[in-house]
Amino acid sequence: MLHHVYTLVSVLLGIISTWAGQRLVTRRIHEMDTEQRNRYKIPLYDELHQHLPDTRGYRWVADYINVAYQVFAVFILPIHLHVLVATLGLQYTCRAACFCCTPLPNCRIIIPDPPIRISTNRSSFIVLKEWIENLLRLERVLRTGLNHHDLIFSGHCTMTLSICCHWSLYLPLTRSMMVLIWGVAIFMSLSIISSRNHYTIDVLVSWLFVTFFYSSVAPRLFPWLILV
Repeated sequence: MLHHVYTLVSVLLGIISTWAGQRLVTRRIHEMDTEQRNRYKIPLYDELHQHLPDTRGYRWVADYINVAYQVFAVFILPIHLHVLVATLGLQYTCRAACFCCTPLPNCRIIIPDPPIRISTNRSSFIVLKEWIENLLRLERVLRTGLNHHDLIFSGHCTMTLSICCHWSLYLPLTRSMMVLIWGVAIFMSLSIISSRNHYTIDVLVSWLFVTFFYSSVAPRLFPWLILV
C-alpha cells in the first residue's frame, strides 16, 4: 500500500510541476518588454541544426515513437510498472525545475535565409493533442507565439530513455533486442534535433540525466519498490 502512495505522489508532483513551470515561463516572457520578448523569438545557433536534414515537416515521428514505447511499457511488457511511473514523476519534476530556471529561446521558430518551404501536414497524434489542449483550456499557455520554452531537457527523450533503461534492468533482453530498442531511441533523438523540436544540448542532457538517474539515483530511492 505504501509504495502506491509514493508512486501517486511522485506522478502528481511531476504533472503539477510541469504544468506550473510552463505557466510561469510563459507569464515571465509576456511580462518582458518588447526588445526582451523579441529575443526569445530568435533561436540559438545549433551546430546539428545546420548539418542534419531539415525535417520540420516530420515532427510527428518522435511523437509516434514515444507513444509506441509507452504502449509497449504499459500493455505488452508491464514489468515493475509502478517503479517506472514513480521514476518518471521525479524526473519530470527535475525537468520542470530546469526549464523554469533557464528558459531558452524557442528553437521551433526558424526564419531561414533564403526561406524554405515547410510542410504543414499534421499527424493524427498532433490533432488529438491539440483537441485535448483546447478541451482543457490550455491553448492560451501552450499554443502562444512565445510557447515551447520547456527545452532543457527533452521530455520525449526522458520518457523513451527511461523505458529503455527500465527494460534493460528488469527484462532478460537478448543482445538483438537491446540493439533494437536503443537504436530506435538514438534515431528518435536525432529526429528530435533535426525537426527543430529541441536543441542538441536538450537531448544530450536527457541521455546523461536519465542514464545517471537509473544507474545511481533510482536504486537508492526505490529499493522497496523493486521488491514489490
